[in-house]
Amino acid sequence: MKKRRAVKNFIRFSWLAAFTALVLFCPLSSSGVSNNPEADAGDCRACHGQDQVLPADHQETKGQSLSDCRNCHKEPESSLKGKMSLSHTHNLAGVACADCHGPGEPSASVFKDQCLTCHGSGPEVAQLTAEQKPNPHDSHHYGPDLDCDLCHHLHQKSENFCNQCHEFNFVVP
Repeated sequence: MKKRRAVKNFIRFSWLAAFTALVLFCPLSSSGVSNNPEADAGDCRACHGQDQVLPADHQETKGQSLSDCRNCHKEPESSLKGKMSLSHTHNLAGVACADCHGPGEPSASVFKDQCLTCHGSGPEVAQLTAEQKPNPHDSHHYGPDLDCDLCHHLHQKSENFCNQCHEFNFVVP
């Protein structure tokens, strides 16, 4: 049990150190994207400026909600899963930066407990993916106790944390 806790603490510390370095040395604004916590849902230009982020023939998205997007992007053939960052998904669902990061600068870390205030308990989340083998939310090593952000990244491409040692073909939203 001590070893398991030490591994979990090491994982948390490693992730926190990497995230801190990323924030300090690779700010979002250096890529031409501005961090705009006040951006309205679907207002791509509020952060991306004049950069073309959607196909030229894509309909206007300003003012759209996540359910509007899902009207065209249906599972599985044209799913947005793995194609759009979770920060965009949250924004389109009406979740503001401050809802997770708290008031002020949206640079405060978000931990698993904050995710679970909306998404349910660890076992409840694991139940949602119980049909997948192996269940990505019920690790053989850690049970349902891994931090959400080890796989699910809001401001960069999500990844399959387990693939550091294994080879699973999960699409991580």
